[in-house]
Amino acid sequence: MCTAKLDLAFLIDGSGSVGSVNFRRCLSFIKNVIRGFRISPRYARVAAEVYSSTPRRIFTFTQSRNAYQVLRAIGSIRYPSGGTNTGKALWDVLRYMFGGRTNRKRVLLVLTDGRSQDHVLKPARALKRANVEIFSVGVGRGYSMTQLNEMATDRSHVFTVDFRNLNSIIKAIKMKVCKGKCAFNTEVVTSQTVY
Repeated sequence: MCTAKLDLAFLIDGSGSVGSVNFRRCLSFIKNVIRGFRISPRYARVAAEVYSSTPRRIFTFTQSRNAYQVLRAIGSIRYPSGGTNTGKALWDVLRYMFGGRTNRKRVLLVLTDGRSQDHVLKPARALKRANVEIFSVGVGRGYSMTQLNEMATDRSHVFTVDFRNLNSIIKAIKMKVCKGKCAFNTEVVTSQTVY
């Protein structure tokens, strides 16, 4: 159990190419990531947003206060379908989740299966200037490696995986989130691909 003091946000691709079965797999993966952290106002706070053509905030850091509330809220997310405007969603996350100052570690995990129809570089840079550590996870085969790299903090924060194997990257992500960059050997997890 990670007891780091952090704000952990999930940005979940709900575009048409994901499909409802794989969308449920993504939600299950996020639940499994969350189970590795102590969720409370004092330790890890969680926020989640789903996007397709437009972003939809599910809950912010102050709305779900414990693991039960967070897991229940994740489980109730409906699959929106639509386009893939990852950049628009990143701007939304910056404004509504990471706006303001904090002494907590800030982490964003972006889960996407496709190429964004808008630009991701500018909003990702703005998030990094706000001290947000960004993990980008490309799922399936339709993602853009260029965009994953543009979003992520660095190449060791980029993961590519098949929908069925999402849980295989949880341990590596958790270790990086919990211990920070310096305490973890980045050689081990650089651009992991699991099929």
